[in-house]
Amino acid sequence: MDNDNSLKSSYGFTLVEKAYRPNMEDTEAIVASIIALYKNAFALNHIPQFTLINDSTSDDIRTDRDAKTLYISCTYVYWNQLAYQFCHELCHYLIPHEVIHSLRWFEESICESASLFFMYRLASYWKTHSLLNHPEYADKIFSYVDSTKNKFQPFNLPDLSDPDSPISHKFLEKDGEYYRMHNRYIANNLLPIFNSHDGLWQAVPHLCNIKDEKSLLEQLRIWKTLTPKISHEGIDNIIALFTPGSSN
Repeated sequence: MDNDNSLKSSYGFTLVEKAYRPNMEDTEAIVASIIALYKNAFALNHIPQFTLINDSTSDDIRTDRDAKTLYISCTYVYWNQLAYQFCHELCHYLIPHEVIHSLRWFEESICESASLFFMYRLASYWKTHSLLNHPEYADKIFSYVDSTKNKFQPFNLPDLSDPDSPISHKFLEKDGEYYRMHNRYIANNLLPIFNSHDGLWQAVPHLCNIKDEKSLLEQLRIWKTLTPKISHEGIDNIIALFTPGSSN
């Protein structure tokens, strides 16, 4: 613990590096840029303060909402990996309470979609603002996200509307929400919907307000009633994505 390096940022977070002695100002700049993108998309004036712990010697990548701590694991020189993991965990953090078990796979898939969505926007921001004085790195971000998107396991999405389907059983078993290649496939299908509906991210924090263990389509309809009107058309498209026989 004595060897940890910490930086308290004026952007509302504390950064802790456990395995390296990096240029922490670089990490701060990347994290602050992502926060700005999230605040705009989620229509937030501020993001609750948090601690971001990076330990490349650990596989512990998660968000502890109660402790207001986000854990990532990457080498500080690998900006793509750092940004991708942070985008995912920040999405979890902005859902203020735990999501019910039957929707945790959906939460994971949305947070995976967040990594894709905000990494693309980070790349554009990076190029425009010459972040870290390396505008050329933006193209590496685009390539990284394109490559990551291509790693997935396809399946029939409407099968998730049937609680007795094999894929539903798979997601609902213990830790079943972490079938990453299936999450990625869902995220890839959600991404065009988020791209087309600017207000849809504002619905994401309300996922934790769905309290009933009902069928997926019923839960998504409940979600819609809990969210700002600007999110409704996007949620309708998500409902169509999982509806058998839908043309979406």
